[in-house]
Amino acid sequence: MDIQAIFTQLKSIGIKFAKNQRGVHAIEYAIITSGITMIVSVIFFDDNGPVKNSLTGLFDRLKDELTAII
Repeated sequence: MDIQAIFTQLKSIGIKFAKNQRGVHAIEYAIITSGITMIVSVIFFDDNGPVKNSLTGLFDRLKDELTAII
């Protein structure tokens, strides 16, 4: 087989592979899910994060008020 024919065949296979859209959605969803997971974990599970501090303060106030009522 000629080198030019092999190159043409490889180029054709590469173009078909690049245009193939099957499975792309699963990869995109995995990337989006991992990004959202990282953001949520930083927001909610950071030891000194603002969300955790706000929720802790809220529940501490509720506990204090309920303790005062009881």
